[in-house]
This record gives sequence, C-alpha cells and structure tokens, in this order.
Amino acid sequence: DFVAKRLKRLNKFVKNSFIHGSFATADFIENWSDLDWVIIFNESFFENGRNIYQVRKNIKKILPLFYQIDPLAHHYFQIITSLDLKFYSQAMLPLAVYQNGLRVMGENKLKINLKDDHYGEMANLLRFKEHFQKRVKNPPKNIYQFKLDLSYLFLLPCLLLGTKGIFIYKKDSFKEAKKKFPKINLDLIDQATLIRRSWRTPNPIKNYPPFFWRVLPAWLNGLVIRSFIYFLRRKRIKEMNQQEINEFTRKASNLFEKSVDLILHQNDESSV
Repeated sequence: DFVAKRLKRLNKFVKNSFIHGSFATADFIENWSDLDWVIIFNESFFENGRNIYQVRKNIKKILPLFYQIDPLAHHYFQIITSLDLKFYSQAMLPLAVYQNGLRVMGENKLKINLKDDHYGEMANLLRFKEHFQKRVKNPPKNIYQFKLDLSYLFLLPCLLLGTKGIFIYKKDSFKEAKKKFPKINLDLIDQATLIRRSWRTPNPIKNYPPFFWRVLPAWLNGLVIRSFIYFLRRKRIKEMNQQEINEFTRKASNLFEKSVDLILHQNDESSV
C-alpha cells in the first residue's frame, strides 16, 4: 500500500514504468536477484522545479523497497526521459529489456526511434575494463564489492554482442556470445555462475514490519534501513578466501582487456 500510494503521486509525470530482469520473467534467484525498475518521464515532468522536487521526494521514499529485496543493491530506478526515446541508443538499455518487461504504470505502447551508437557500446565495454583494472590494485574486501564485480562480469556477453549490433536479453546472451566470439574464453563466467548459485546474503530488512512504514516518519524508517545496510555491506566474503578473490579479480580484468583488444582489432580490420 505504501509503495502504491507513492506511485500514484507520480502517475501524471510518468510516460511508462516497468520492472525488468528476473522479477519480470519470474526466474529470480533467492538471495541474489535484485530489483530492476525503469521509469520513463513525460514532458510535463520538466515544466517547473516543483514537479522535479515532488518526484524526487516520492522516489526517495520508495528506495527502501530495493533494499528489502536485496540489501546489496548497487542500483535503484533507472531514469529515462521521453526525449531519450526520440534518439534512443541501445547502449542505454536494449529493446529486449522493454519487450520482456512487466509494466507497472503508464502507456501500453512506446514509440522508440533508434540511433546507431557503436561508440556507446564500446564506451560501456571500456568502462568495465577500467573498473576491473582498478580492482586489481584494490580487490574487493566485502560482499557488496564482490557482488558488484560479479554483476559486471555477467554483463560482458551482452556488451560483446552489442559491439556487433546484436541486442538480446541478458540470460540469452551467454550461449550466443560463445558462438559469436570463439576466440574469447568465457569460462570465468561459468565459474561466477557457480558462485552465484551458492550465494547467501542475510537480509533482516526483508522482515521489516510494513506497519512501521505507515506510522513512522520516512526519515526514521530510512535511518533504520541504512543502519542495517551499513553493517550488511561490510560482511566478509565467506565463499572464497582473499587470495582466491584476488586471482578471480585478476582473471576478470584480463578477460575484459582481451575482449576490448579483440573488438578493436576486428574494427581495424573491417576499416581497411
């Protein structure tokens, strides 16, 4: 009820809103899956500052829902505007995500004008490569950091396919990437999948009484939730020792580096 009331206050500003990922396709993994939620704002959202303030205020109060599902959530709402749809790059979010999404509110259909954005696809790949290069020097020390790295690694097949103009749903990308990029050894992703299967994250926030949301001030609920988050994110990684984590991080960095080198080499050959 609490979330529904907040969403209702946003209704006039929202062109479309949908949940995607494992919660939309009903194949989420207990203790692992997070909530993927997109909000597309219409033109009226930008008419004055009061609208932006009202939207921000209500969205901020919905954010604890992400923590109740996954206390290690590393993202919240993905915000897109109606202007983005007029010059849309799939480097932002592939169309397959929209097609498999579960609409929460807004229009039943969206008109999206695509633009070619090879630069955007390469920029995504380079960004993740840089992330893992930094991680080699400062490997993850807690479950929040390590889960973030695993999540980034799982995106590699989609990123690779995107450089070839192939945009498919993430769970379908693993086999396809192995076919399209036989020179890239993606066995590390299989290893990460095994880690994901045995992943266990304690989540006391899941049992936070709904009654509190109705009777306590939003700032107090937020303070309690953030206190839980602070300690949960600093828990050590039980599945692997630090030496194993360091080695895994080094392999991930090498994998992204080799992937970038291969794509750039292929681009050089095609331009000759």
